[in-house]
Amino acid sequence: MLMVLTVVLIPVMVVLVVLSLLVTPVVLFEGLSGWKALRRSAHLVRRNWLKVVVLVALTNALVLAVGPVLGTTLILGTSLPFSVSNAIAGIVYALFIPLVALNTVYVYADVIVRDELEPRAEKVPQLPAEA
Repeated sequence: MLMVLTVVLIPVMVVLVVLSLLVTPVVLFEGLSGWKALRRSAHLVRRNWLKVVVLVALTNALVLAVGPVLGTTLILGTSLPFSVSNAIAGIVYALFIPLVALNTVYVYADVIVRDELEPRAEKVPQLPAEA
């Protein structure tokens, strides 16, 4: 039963994670918190979800991979002591991690601009031909 529940809820979890990708910038720049921030993030992501997911996921994947790949390369390819290789990999990782935040803010700004420039569908009381 637990396995079935887990498999069924994985798509729900993926959707919730995708819709909440811009929660941090929404909280920081719009001053919203809690459920309002989640709703706003979902509203912003919903229209451009593929772009948001690709940009944020690629940046996270690249940044998260740089440190371990460099550390493994230094350990296996050089004669540096393990602690030095580990320290270098950690420092490089710490230098690259702000790129995730910068890219998330960039994606947020792009989505906000697109949201503001997109023409709103206003309710027309009468069709022009009916007038």
